[in-house]
Formats: sequence, C-alpha cells, structure tokens
Amino acid sequence: MSCTPRLCIVQSLHYSASLGDMLSCRSLCSEQEFTHCNLSSSELQSRAVPFNGCGKKRLQILIIQSRINKLEKLQDCSGFHSCDLILKASNTSMDKSNSADLQMTTALLLSVVVVVAAGIFHLYSMILQLLHKTQVQNKVVLITDSLSALGKECAKLFHKRGARLILCGKNWEKLENLAQQLVSESDPILTFPPKLIEMDFTDMETLSDVLSDVLDCYGYLDMLIINSSMKVKAPAQTLSLEMDKMVMDVNYFGPITLAKGVLPSMISRRSGHILLVNSIQGKLAVPFRTTYAASKHAVQAFFDCLRAEVQEFGISVSTISHTFINTAPTTQHTTTSNSILPVLAGQKPHGISVEEMANAVMQALGSKKKEIIMAHSFSKAAIYIRSLFPNLFFAVTAAGVRNDSGVESVQ
Repeated sequence: MSCTPRLCIVQSLHYSASLGDMLSCRSLCSEQEFTHCNLSSSELQSRAVPFNGCGKKRLQILIIQSRINKLEKLQDCSGFHSCDLILKASNTSMDKSNSADLQMTTALLLSVVVVVAAGIFHLYSMILQLLHKTQVQNKVVLITDSLSALGKECAKLFHKRGARLILCGKNWEKLENLAQQLVSESDPILTFPPKLIEMDFTDMETLSDVLSDVLDCYGYLDMLIINSSMKVKAPAQTLSLEMDKMVMDVNYFGPITLAKGVLPSMISRRSGHILLVNSIQGKLAVPFRTTYAASKHAVQAFFDCLRAEVQEFGISVSTISHTFINTAPTTQHTTTSNSILPVLAGQKPHGISVEEMANAVMQALGSKKKEIIMAHSFSKAAIYIRSLFPNLFFAVTAAGVRNDSGVESVQ
C-alpha cells in the first residue's frame, strides 16, 4: 500500500525535537485524500503523539533536532507504506543559546533565594538574641563559683541585662571586689546591686545555712546557674580516697544539694530554671581523669533525670557540656604531644572563650534549651563514636595512654 499526497508543506519557525518524535496531523487533514498540511511551531509541539488518520493512512514525521526556519516542500511520496516524511534542517545554535539563558536565569534565581534566606535567618537570630537578653531582666539569678573566669563573665553579662544577682564564692573579699566592679561599670538605674553569699562545696556541713541565706535574699529564686568544678588528673592508683571524696563533693554532692534545696520554692511557684555547667567529660571518659570523669557523669545523669521529674511543675533543666575554656592567652596547652587524649578531653588544639560560654548560658536560659554541647567537631564526633563503635573508641584511648605522662594535677 502507498499514499500519494500531491503536496505536504511543513512550516515551523522555532521548533526542535529529538529524532523519533512523531507528530499528528489528525485534526488538520481530512478523512479523505489530503492535498497539503500547514504545521506551525505550536501545532508541531502540541501534537507529538502517534496517530492513524489522513485518509486511513499512517503519517509519521520524524524531526532531526534542529531549528526549522524555511518551508520544506516534499513532493510525491508514493511507494512508501507509511508516508515517512523526514525533515532535515539547520544547526542547533539557537537551542543551545536558549539552554544557556535558562541555566543563567536558574542560577540567578537560586542566588536570590539563598541571599533572601540568609537575610531572614540573620534577622531571626537577632530577634532571638534580643529576646534572650530580656529574659533575665528583673530575674533572681544565683551563680555559684562567681570568682572563676566563667563566673565573672556571667556575672558581668547578667548584671548588665538587669538581673538581680546572688553571687557565691569561697573568698568574701574577692566577692566584694567583684560586686564593686560590677556596680561601678553599670547604670544604677537599670541594674541592681549584687547580693553576696560565701559558699564552699568542699564544706558540705555549711550548705544548709547557705540555702537559708539564698532564700533570705529575695524570698525565691528564678534561675540557678551551677558553675562549680574541681579538676584532677592522675593515674587512678595514685589518688587517695580523700581526694575522690573532695572531687565528688564539689562536682556532684554540692550541686545536687543546692538544687534540692531550691526546688521546693520553685515547685510552689510553678516556675524556675536550673542550669548545670558541666564538662564534655560528662559524655566521654578518658584515662587519667577517673575521678573527675566519674563526678561529671554522675552529675549529668542526675540533672537528666531531674529534668523529666520537674517538667510538670513548669521548671526547666538545662546542661551545657563544654570543652576546655580559654581563660587567657597562654601556652599552657601548646606543648607537643602525640597523645590523642587531650584532644578527646577537649583541651587542644583550641578551646572556647569565656565570652562564648557566657553567651551560651544566656542562650540556654532564654530559649530553655535542654542540652548544649560547646566543643569542637572532633570531640562531638567522639561522643557518637563512643556510642556507635565502642570498641574503636576504647582502642584509641588505650593507645593514647602509652604517649601520655599522666602527671598529677589538681585545679
């Protein structure tokens, strides 16, 4: 069988398709013998489907990828069963240009989206910071170990934000000097003079009197920041039981006794926030920190449990696990060592500044975030390795023992 159209004219100005596209003339040709077909570019694009028509014959037009910019006249096609019409045309320069324009437009749109998203995120962060700063205004805030580097920085930050501070420390004279410094550097109209309480967690027998003094200051407590810590590094067999007890008093028994003492007041008011400044070694245990790591693990577990117990009373519990804090420019931790233990312990290559830590404390209280880890990526990764691949973690820490001197130190 064959078909004998006298003339078929295909007209297209801007059309391209891959070899093998099939175009329909069904709606353009009569059911009887046709004389010509005029196909515009839009018609070609909209009818790319197989068909059976045009005088009961099958017509297939195969387009080689191109730009058709002139009339292609195809004469008699008799002798062909399907009336195959192959249109050959010019190069694809226009299509490539259009593709490049599309890619450029897409890239520009993506850039605009990224810039707008970054701007929105920055604005959102600024609003959150402003809200966090106002969260402590007029709040009664107790800071333990206010004489440490972090304690002093928190005292300065919270005092400027208008908090009613209760500063605790072991040395009364130094506490007075700190209070005078805060008052002299601030506006007395916008701030409150700090109240001072002498507190020493190594003397547990005095804590009952301390708790009475705390509640006598304002009658209640909005926020408790537990910042006290005692560090010791030594082989386990060289540490006396008295040293173990002292570390546990400062790092565990003291903080939980203070928290238990203020809880009844917070529960009765259905409000309060307890924040524990802990160490990354409450998440990781490395050699030569046996007692210290044990105390930090214990206090971490206590406040994790307490968080769930007091949530129904509207009381928040937050913990901040930090790496080594840089208190001042020093070469104390820059000695060469092949041991990986100081890295896992969060002591090198670099720690975090006291300003960063104080801001993290402010952020945790403002957002009521339950847990914050202030450490470099290596220490954070070690936490997950310890949980997911414990044998690998144990092997790495054991290998580090051979390169670590284990010299005793107490801070």
